[in-house]
Amino acid sequence: MTTATVNNIGNVDIKPTLTLKINTLNDETVFNSTDIDMIFPENSSELADEWPDTPTFGIYSLITSVNILGKIKSSRRLSLYYQVGLFYYLYS
Repeated sequence: MTTATVNNIGNVDIKPTLTLKINTLNDETVFNSTDIDMIFPENSSELADEWPDTPTFGIYSLITSVNILGKIKSSRRLSLYYQVGLFYYLYS
């Protein structure tokens, strides 16, 4: 799961977009999702997205982008994902 907390300290509504893209090591996209939320003035919201059909094991590149009023902040990290029993682990 990836999350981003957005604070609206202005006096107009904003509609930020959270994009989660997961790639294999050879840059093949295996998951791509976008979450949009409305944030009213003087409020905050946590945007969240999750990869629902995760594999049992893999090394993936996670690219997270947040777009607020045309300004984009992105991060990219390499993560090891594996399942043990019913529990999933993600190391970044």
